[in-house]
Amino acid sequence: MRLALVTAKHVAPADTDDAFLCAALAARGCSYEWHAWDEAGVRWRDYDRVVLRSCWDYHRELPRFASWLRSLEQDGTRLVNPLPLVRDNLHKRYLLKLAAAGVPVPPLCLVTEGSGVRLAELRAQLGAELVVKPAVSGAAWRTFRVPADDAAQAQAEFTTLSAERDVIVQAFVPEIETLGEYSLMFFAGRYSHAVLKTPPAGEFRCQAEYGGSAVPAKPPAEVLATAQRALALYGTPPYARLDLVLSADGPKVMEAELIEPVLFFRHAPAAAAMMVDALAA
Repeated sequence: MRLALVTAKHVAPADTDDAFLCAALAARGCSYEWHAWDEAGVRWRDYDRVVLRSCWDYHRELPRFASWLRSLEQDGTRLVNPLPLVRDNLHKRYLLKLAAAGVPVPPLCLVTEGSGVRLAELRAQLGAELVVKPAVSGAAWRTFRVPADDAAQAQAEFTTLSAERDVIVQAFVPEIETLGEYSLMFFAGRYSHAVLKTPPAGEFRCQAEYGGSAVPAKPPAEVLATAQRALALYGTPPYARLDLVLSADGPKVMEAELIEPVLFFRHAPAAAAMMVDALAA
């Protein structure tokens, strides 16, 4: 099996958790090459699989990234995860689909670009404290919290963001500050391992870019069951990460990461072999 592992030009793949994936591929006799998604001259269709991994700039370059995906489709390139799944997961409106299917998510609203909706309207619908994020985003890019006592400054930031792009507004889940957020990894639909991510003091974002940390964890049974319920809507993708917070009224799915998630192999190195099995299948 010959694979192209897809990254971004600013990322050094050897410094990511995918170093464990590469070791597992080598142990199975699989060849692989790293390429940035926007690297010129790559013959993607020559690979048995093209696997999206650390293309962590796609949200900033969405029109070009979408064009690249279309070119893969036209060439008959075998993309992992599959192209329909990737396209669906690009825009966080998928959270509304999860909610419609009965999967618990925080109360939320999709604000379309240029709609002119004001935060006061959203507070009346969702609650006093909110989280605002671009509908196409990664690593909490341009994501901010709206405290209950904030008015003018948050409205100005929201007005600027929503004038440029679609925005997701969610009710703030306070347990993310005190209990953290679980990330659960699945390969071909099978649960593999989990970590608990926690933000630093005074922060709500758990990403490493904001000082967050992650440790191996055994998720509570209700968290695992909710993650499996959400994943079932997508079938058995070769890889997936579900992020959940255990709130006062039960688990809430915060994100379904099906494009280029960090899979925390450093906390479960043997799980990389599960991913190789899923890619081969």
